[in-house]
Amino acid sequence: MSRAQSFAASLLPSLAIALLVTACAARSPEATPATAAEQPAAAEPVAAAAATASPPATEAVAFPPGYRPCPKNAYCRDECDNYPYLPTQCQTTSYGPVQADVVLDDSNMIMCTGGTYALCFFSGPPGKTGTNPDNNELPCTLDRTNSMANCACQVYTGGTWFVDINGILNLGAWYQAVQECGPDGSLCKNLKRCGPDGRLCEHDTTLKTPSICGYIQNQDPNNPQVSLIPGADLISTFSFAMKDDYPMKPQSDCTQNPTRYAGCMTAACTYTAGTPDPPPDGTIAYCQCPTVSGPFQIGQSDQGQQCSIPDSNGESYVWSASYNPNAGNP
Repeated sequence: MSRAQSFAASLLPSLAIALLVTACAARSPEATPATAAEQPAAAEPVAAAAATASPPATEAVAFPPGYRPCPKNAYCRDECDNYPYLPTQCQTTSYGPVQADVVLDDSNMIMCTGGTYALCFFSGPPGKTGTNPDNNELPCTLDRTNSMANCACQVYTGGTWFVDINGILNLGAWYQAVQECGPDGSLCKNLKRCGPDGRLCEHDTTLKTPSICGYIQNQDPNNPQVSLIPGADLISTFSFAMKDDYPMKPQSDCTQNPTRYAGCMTAACTYTAGTPDPPPDGTIAYCQCPTVSGPFQIGQSDQGQQCSIPDSNGESYVWSASYNPNAGNP
């Protein structure tokens, strides 16, 4: 029996996704790191190491209950990878569930280079944002359940890009990233050590390149064994490719007015029919981003954006965003 089959067998009594996490947490405590609403007494957050590496956070606005900390004992033990795919349905930090895209420190942003990815961090309203009048409209449209948003995101190939270690939506790949990079990402190439373009650690042989880079670079809708998310054409990550058209400092703070937002890190994305291969930079792809209600920061600087986007033409919209509890208020 494969490790995924063994894991799934323990979940037969489960009738809901939340019980999947409960079943995982019931495993005996052993060794690998792995993170608070309704936290069981026996579970410890994986992100504890990250918290010690960062300045103490101010008291965070709580996310709604319903998610338990990811069990510190990986179901895949020391053989974690991307396949077979299991979704991450637990809190990867004590500050929120995986779809909250929590960033406690710049080291959480583990670095990759090359390949094609979607960049959703500036998506949200139905109209244009940013400073360039030629910017594309990049709406994130809520579905009828409010649990997912269909976000228009620009596509880029090559260069340096980053994955939030706390926002990996493939459970095995998340455990593997924690094992390779440490809970805070500091053992791998990362934004803090390498800088936005990666040059600061260009010749550093002490930092690892995480396996998740390959899963995203090799993403193939017809081959789940090499991919991060089965069926997706490409994966949403983060880079600074759009910074000239979308000023990022200071980021717009929405921690005092928590509302629903889309956590697009490692979300599955698809091309529209007729998209050229390879797609030119700036091509639009559509990413299915999970949503969460809680505090967040918008990637764009404060230019009059509202944390809650008004409905338009019968549709509801949310920002693609993330949450840094250590950022403080602007």
